[in-house]
Amino acid sequence: VSLTVGSLRDTADKWKIPPQAWKAFRAVSFRSLLFVGERDLISDGGDALLRLNVVEFHQIFSPMLAAMGDGSSMEAWLAATDVLADVELRGGARYGRGKPIFNGTFT
Repeated sequence: VSLTVGSLRDTADKWKIPPQAWKAFRAVSFRSLLFVGERDLISDGGDALLRLNVVEFHQIFSPMLAAMGDGSSMEAWLAATDVLADVELRGGARYGRGKPIFNGTFT
């Protein structure tokens, strides 16, 4: 079975995955896709992953976290992706969910 995802490198760059964790990120991505399902990931986004129980979640994501290195590397990665995670996974919960307010002019 072969599966090709053309934007996996772009996704790794977007999420600031360190080079030493790229291989593990690829494995986690495919494991997530196969375990959770394409349909659920597309329709529910990050919520589909958050519905996993603790054991399932750790089985899928632990290899990538281990590949990132030591605790300070992990903390730096978490800090660098905090806003991205808020916007992408939680729909910008910290920044309001209301309709955007237009404060400009049309020309």
